[in-house]
Amino acid sequence: MHEMTSRGKMVWKSEIAEKNQGAPWKLEVQDDEVSAKFRKMNLAAGENEKLYMSDDEEEDHKIFSVIGKVLSPNSLHLQTIMGAMKPAWGNPRGLRARMVGDNVSIADFMNEMDKERALDGSPLLVGRHAVLL
Repeated sequence: MHEMTSRGKMVWKSEIAEKNQGAPWKLEVQDDEVSAKFRKMNLAAGENEKLYMSDDEEEDHKIFSVIGKVLSPNSLHLQTIMGAMKPAWGNPRGLRARMVGDNVSIADFMNEMDKERALDGSPLLVGRHAVLL
């Protein structure tokens, strides 16, 4: 079985075991090299602050939503509605949509600029049916 060293050299596990007296998981030589390199590093005054991160923290992502209704006597699929709306809105990144009623949908935008562009756009049509936002 092969294993990569910190320098990118491929060696056999048996060679690692011989080098470390039969303990392939004990790579003291490489650990010492890395530790020595870290000791040589010096931080500037502005780089001395610590950053604490946790998976438990909730991310603060804002969602900007628009509710729209297609004025059609027939029920339309979400794919049909979004197929007409996305190009009209400039194909915004991260756009998500869901149906909430008969021809009523909610579009979620990742940023306020995309939402405003959708609201300020020209009159919107799905087929020949008007869309109210």
